[in-house]
Amino acid sequence: MVTAGPSWLGACTLSSEGVRSPLRVWFPRMDLPGQLSNPSVKASWERLAAALASLRASNAAPRRSGARRGTRRRGEVRGVIARLLRDAEEPLFARDIHRAVERELGEAVSWSSIANCLRRNSADELGGFERVDLGLYRRRDNRH
Repeated sequence: MVTAGPSWLGACTLSSEGVRSPLRVWFPRMDLPGQLSNPSVKASWERLAAALASLRASNAAPRRSGARRGTRRRGEVRGVIARLLRDAEEPLFARDIHRAVERELGEAVSWSSIANCLRRNSADELGGFERVDLGLYRRRDNRH
C-alpha cells in the first residue's frame, strides 16, 4: 500500500483495491483524477484547508454567530418595547430602544424587527406607540 497526495487533501492510499481518497466522502462517484482536475475547486479547497488549519492552531474562542436560539414567541419584541416605553419618563430614541431590547432578551435582535414594530404600532390611533419626532417614540395614552 502506498500513501500519497497533497497535504490539504489528507492521505490518499493506493492498494490492490484501487485509489482511496478522503474526497470520496464528498464525491463518491468521481475517481481521484476527476476530483483533482478542476483547478479552481482545488484552489478553493486549499484555501479552506489553510484557513481551517490556522483557526485550529490559533486556539481562538468560537465567535458568536448571527444565529439565534430559535424563534421568539409571537409579540415578544413588542412586549419588551411596550414595557420600555411604559416605564420611561420621556420619549425614547429608536436606537436606545433597540439596545434595550437586545439587553433584555440577551441576544441580537435585527434592527428591522425593532423598526417594523415601532412603525406598525404607531401608524394609527389604535397602536400602542406614538411617534413624537423622527426616531423618537413614547407610549400612546389612549384614555382621551
